[in-house]
Amino acid sequence: MQLHRMLPADVDIVDAELTVTRSADQYRARLTLSVRVLSRPAPVTDGPTIAVHMGWRHTGLGTQVATWRATEPLEIPRKWSAILHAGPDRTTGIIVLPETTTQRLDDADRMRADRDGDFNRVRERLAAWLTERGPLPNPAVGGQELTADEVGRWRSRAPLADVARAWTEKPPIGEDATDIVTAVTVWWRADRLVWQEQEDLRGRAQRHRDDVWANIAAVLAAQCGLVVLDDASIADIARRASDLPPEVATMVARRRVRASPGRLQAAIAAAFARRGVPTKVVPAAELSRKHEACATVNPPDNRYTKRPVRCDGCKKSYDPDESATVLMLSEARQGAA
Repeated sequence: MQLHRMLPADVDIVDAELTVTRSADQYRARLTLSVRVLSRPAPVTDGPTIAVHMGWRHTGLGTQVATWRATEPLEIPRKWSAILHAGPDRTTGIIVLPETTTQRLDDADRMRADRDGDFNRVRERLAAWLTERGPLPNPAVGGQELTADEVGRWRSRAPLADVARAWTEKPPIGEDATDIVTAVTVWWRADRLVWQEQEDLRGRAQRHRDDVWANIAAVLAAQCGLVVLDDASIADIARRASDLPPEVATMVARRRVRASPGRLQAAIAAAFARRGVPTKVVPAAELSRKHEACATVNPPDNRYTKRPVRCDGCKKSYDPDESATVLMLSEARQGAA
């Protein structure tokens, strides 16, 4: 059992939701409690303003999940300095994906690739055996035949696992069936164990990442008097068709899913709200394309996949993420005025 956060003594529980999710062939239950806080924190009225702009760009330090800029220097705890990076004056910096998360997810992906290879080899061996032997009654689906052509079309492990499960109880008759039954059932048992290990590793990596985001959010909320976020929807961005080459688009999408900037943004909003620190949301439209130095709005082309970007207006190079945080702070000041 894992307890995310203790409830304060002075709250009323108003709702409870039990969510059961599947991890490999096991299940994980999560109990979420919604509470009414009886004593709210006094609103925070002082402290620096911080703008946080989300992203998922690859850098030499890892995946850059956010760029931040504050109106006063911030104190960065040593334990978080490898994730919450700050410039020399401690008023600007970036937030990067923890290296442990990347390593664990890389390991899980390698395990998945190894499982794919094992599955393909056993499937091909079964198809070859059926080519020689001829069709058999499908032990997992009544009234259907198990043929070499059908097995060759399988892309999911599930049909092969169903056959293996059935053959452990009632294998096909014949001495020539012994080797293939052994190969299929041994693969099935081994694959289940590796699948469980793979998904456990992936789940631990994701939970560790989410816990780190909650801690980073708490560090910022403890020092600032206002946070500025933009209204970009990560989910909407993910659904948009990309004009990048397919292999590049796949790599970018994979990086976004791993980094989960939406979870970081939600953690920041929640941490500031719990402490009574106000949040200002500014429009995301044109934020990364507008150069703060000359106010030029550059066209929506592929130039933003690399840094720095050349501005069409002043012909100078700039970092769109850093420029966005300047614009966000400026928008917050104008709103306050």
